[in-house]
Amino acid sequence: MATAKKVSAKTKVSKKPPSKSSAKSATTNVAVATTSTSVVSSNIVVAKTYEEIRREEISPYAKEAMRIASNFENITKKIAVFETEMLYKYLGQTYDLYKKIQADKKNNELFYGVLRNHLKQNGIKTNKNTSEISLLIRLIFKVKPKTAHLYSRAIEAAYDAKIKPLAFVKFVEDEGGLEKLRLSQVEKEQAQNYREAIKRATELVPRYLRAMEGAPIAVKDIPGNKVLITPTNYVLMIGIAFAKVGNPTTDVEVRILSCLPPYKDTEDFAFSSLAREFAKDIEQAEKYVLKLEGKEVKELKT
Repeated sequence: MATAKKVSAKTKVSKKPPSKSSAKSATTNVAVATTSTSVVSSNIVVAKTYEEIRREEISPYAKEAMRIASNFENITKKIAVFETEMLYKYLGQTYDLYKKIQADKKNNELFYGVLRNHLKQNGIKTNKNTSEISLLIRLIFKVKPKTAHLYSRAIEAAYDAKIKPLAFVKFVEDEGGLEKLRLSQVEKEQAQNYREAIKRATELVPRYLRAMEGAPIAVKDIPGNKVLITPTNYVLMIGIAFAKVGNPTTDVEVRILSCLPPYKDTEDFAFSSLAREFAKDIEQAEKYVLKLEGKEVKELKT
């Protein structure tokens, strides 16, 4: 009995509850760990769900692209002669799909990102400059980059002209076919690039002239009654140049013969002539003016 009582007493001692401080500490640690893990797990689930939803949203585009690709492949296996009109028909379907994807501002970037990755995994090489429509064409028609470029130009031309998908075939035929459309698009781009270069060059001319005041080609005193000054204080002169006989340098002698009339249209003509010259290589011209302004290091690094 005595032994039993001792055991019972020991048992009571062993069941003594822990101190309040230790219990609080243990509870706090467990709570923090549990909360942190659950939040992270919850965020992962939400992220995965959101990604799945977004991929579901682009799924119809992918299915439509594969449907067009499958139909085109099947029809080309059955015919002996490749028909141009048939190609235009499937390009028209691709154009229709392209318009739908472009209109989906929320998901089109995701679609093309997934498409680019899909092409890479299937050994179809692209680069960062490959256009979105070219990616779609590479998937559907399984053509080389040069041919994809030809097809994409036709679709880009139709898209720019806001042609309805059902009118695509007629549009291509009326424009003279794919190659003529490609050339037309190239010409439009060249014209647009030139217009942009002229605009930048026109803005560059006054900066160039102001910068040249600090480093003029030459300084010469001329009688005031011989000089015609424009309203913006410029002098437009006509001169004639002579090579210096027996002089090994590249210097020339310039004789100022007259001044151009100080009218605004005369000044505009001179400015536009400089602008056209700058536009031939606008990037280089801008760098040159930055150098004249003493900003070449700061500006070219940003």
